[in-house]
Amino acid sequence: MNRFKNIWNAALLLGALAMSSCALDTPEYPDNDFTIVGTWEYHVPAWEGSTAPAGVYNVDGRITFTEDLRFCFTLDTDRGEVKGYGTYVYHEDTGIVLVYEGYRDKVQLAYDKGYIKGKPDLSDANAIGWGWSSSDRVEDDYLKVHTTVPEYFRISTLPFEEEVRPYLSGDGTYYYVGHNGASFLAVPEWL
Repeated sequence: MNRFKNIWNAALLLGALAMSSCALDTPEYPDNDFTIVGTWEYHVPAWEGSTAPAGVYNVDGRITFTEDLRFCFTLDTDRGEVKGYGTYVYHEDTGIVLVYEGYRDKVQLAYDKGYIKGKPDLSDANAIGWGWSSSDRVEDDYLKVHTTVPEYFRISTLPFEEEVRPYLSGDGTYYYVGHNGASFLAVPEWL
């Protein structure tokens, strides 16, 4: 009987150790080997609601991160490719913060021409956030996050492109947008 108890206790102990080691492997937070560097494919969701704010929705995109903290993105829209670039910062608790530096000259020109009264903030603190929601997952080839674009899939790395290309809407407005399709700047001409 004691032998059975000892075997049972050993089995329980091994089971508890196995469960605790699984609990330590939390995909919500990247491990030391994780890197965002490379190219990720994603889909900007369709707008749900009455009137969509200015921007690009229900399109596929790709975003490339380099080791020297630069990024560029491409969105495939009904009117051709939309492109942008900038720099990024990695925060352990919140993920990637993007700064759309590629639009700084465009914003200044739009301001100088009187198209806009104030200058928009070109950083998006929650651009690719993780670790704030129980559904967030960070893996080497897959990101599931709680922000506007919910999923990213790692693909073969594409070259970095320092190019800005706006979206021309049906009403003749040029929209300079972020990687998630949200508009930073809407002007009547390509600056």
